[in-house]
Amino acid sequence: MGHSQYLNLPLIQIADITGVYGISFLVVMINAAIADLIERFLVRKKLKLEMYSTITFGKKRIFLFFTITTTCLLLFTALLYGYFGLANCKSLQSGPSVCLVQGNIPQSVKIDHDEKQQEEILMKYINLSQKAIGKETDLIIWPETMAPGFLNVNPKILDREIDWLSKESVHNLANKTHANLLVGGTAIDIDINKKKTSYYNTAFYYNRNGKFVDRYDKIHLVPFGEFIPFEGYFPFLSHLVPYNVSLSNGDRKTIFELNSKNGHKKFRFGVIICYEDSVAPLLRDFRKERVDFMVNITNDAWFCDSSELDQHLAIMVFRAVENRICIVRAANTGISSFVAPDGKIYDYLERDGRYREIDGILCNEIRFMETPNTWYTNHGDMFAFSCIIVTSTLILASITRRILA
Repeated sequence: MGHSQYLNLPLIQIADITGVYGISFLVVMINAAIADLIERFLVRKKLKLEMYSTITFGKKRIFLFFTITTTCLLLFTALLYGYFGLANCKSLQSGPSVCLVQGNIPQSVKIDHDEKQQEEILMKYINLSQKAIGKETDLIIWPETMAPGFLNVNPKILDREIDWLSKESVHNLANKTHANLLVGGTAIDIDINKKKTSYYNTAFYYNRNGKFVDRYDKIHLVPFGEFIPFEGYFPFLSHLVPYNVSLSNGDRKTIFELNSKNGHKKFRFGVIICYEDSVAPLLRDFRKERVDFMVNITNDAWFCDSSELDQHLAIMVFRAVENRICIVRAANTGISSFVAPDGKIYDYLERDGRYREIDGILCNEIRFMETPNTWYTNHGDMFAFSCIIVTSTLILASITRRILA
């Protein structure tokens, strides 16, 4: 519910203490207060019912205090904190130059195993990326699984033309653009001794010379989208997923390093893939490792031109505010964007008013702030847990009172 307020910057700044649950709490409380006021002063007055509000227990003074005073006080406090927080974020520092590539490949084409179409996908991303030549770009980012070939194995092993072409194209692209590359793809690990093959949803990182540096394997996989829960017990569930194999999850939070052309600072960043930006503890762990910014690569082509693309971006806005960190997002069909530590979407890819299902590149600088970790980064969802404890205590007290009565 709190995600609905992602454009209300003053209100959402308190998320660096309470997380998005604090915003949800305010939304519910304000709407409950309005509903109670309508019930008391309109409905009951009209129907002349002599009954009391469930909140006030029939006492007007208590009703006014809890329904109006407390709600207004909390809202005022949140907004006051928000305006002060936004003022502190006006002096953001400029970081490395990043170029996001958005190819707008339909999912029906993406999952097709036709080699010609795979080559067309690869060449489209190569051609779009080459538009960054001459822009002094530090990092070029491709969305999730956009490299059609396996980049982590010797092409001789599987002897697939697309693997040769993918590795060669990525290497040449780095040399032409003189930029580091972060490429979304699929990794394959083959254990000959155990006769086991594992597949991963992976982000591959290359330096400016096209040399492979490191990779991040997605840790939190989507059930029935990337793996089949309890597949060994319920094999028929395999018919519900779009792929022939289940992916394996990674177990390492990789920290990448990036040297900017325009400065001597070495930046540290982490990667989250697809809906991992909805896993708040994962972002907190990266922030505790003192990363300067985060990258989200995603392929939302599954949802076509729907509101899911906006909802996914809204989730990422809160991760930025909660941890006071800049997050950049490369999405295959949109919405590729730059989000500042205060939650402001300061740039996104659009053309003629459209920002979904378009192709192009988006280049801008990272904006970051050197501050200590936020309360939320260090302590997590303490506010939400406190609400659960208080609610459980009140319910238990009510049940106990009824039993004793």
